[in-house]
Amino acid sequence: MLFSFQNTMPLLILFGVLITLSNNVLSYSFHGYQTELFPARVRARAVGFTYSLSRFSAVFASFIIGFFLQTAGTKGVFGLIAFAMVIVVVSIGGWGPRTLDLELEQISR
Repeated sequence: MLFSFQNTMPLLILFGVLITLSNNVLSYSFHGYQTELFPARVRARAVGFTYSLSRFSAVFASFIIGFFLQTAGTKGVFGLIAFAMVIVVVSIGGWGPRTLDLELEQISR
């Protein structure tokens, strides 16, 4: 959110780098977690399907972002993206199965 309020180049670059790092950490963490959820016999197919579905939904996300950019400006777009990330974190953290310190066989039962 702070990125959308910047007026100077150094802070714009700093917050741009922080956004990129945050997006990468969220993506890598989610994909690593996602592979642990499926049994080995269907893991590749299941992860491929969910990844493909996320790429397909990105098509619609670009239209939604364009709409928010036109109606609410950059602050609205970053608010939308922050809200979506919070929804992902809360839904996985609240409803996703626990995987910490568990073997894959225990998780897939």
